[in-house]
Amino acid sequence: MELWRFLTNGGNCSLLSLFLMSSLGRILVDWNRFGKRGITLKDTKSGTGWPAIIFGLMILYIGAASIHAGNTQIPPAPKVISTDVPGKDYLQLLGGPPETVTMRSGRVILAPGKSVGKHSTGDNEEVLVILEGQGEMRITGGETLSLNHSVIAYCPPHKEHDVLNTGTGLLRYVYIVAKAQ
Repeated sequence: MELWRFLTNGGNCSLLSLFLMSSLGRILVDWNRFGKRGITLKDTKSGTGWPAIIFGLMILYIGAASIHAGNTQIPPAPKVISTDVPGKDYLQLLGGPPETVTMRSGRVILAPGKSVGKHSTGDNEEVLVILEGQGEMRITGGETLSLNHSVIAYCPPHKEHDVLNTGTGLLRYVYIVAKAQ
């Protein structure tokens, strides 16, 4: 009954809706001929009306459920995520949609002298929250930002950069990336 209300807009169905529902009810897939020749269609006048009507209603139900499911989106939920997982140099914290609206993040641990490698975040902006150690964010073609446990670093979109551990101990940080526009 809910499906009927949804399809007929609460009983106010259009002529197009009635036409589509009656047309789907007149179609039968001849499963005996399915194979190399493909699916053939028969009209219900050949005496196979009820299977055609049931098949048509199934197609209608699947289509309506798909349309309805496409309009519902579960919003991201609040959560607490531990950054203290031993034995991992990289730990994904937030994986992006649908877990978040656009944000992704992770925790990185770099040994002395190691780097993450040059990369660009494309259309995203990035923030580093330094948890421990010393390092540098090297922006290709210019600036070098000093990193230590009392700062955050910001990198705008479309900037190639690298993060390097310049200290004698581990460099631990959390990066947060989100769409700039």
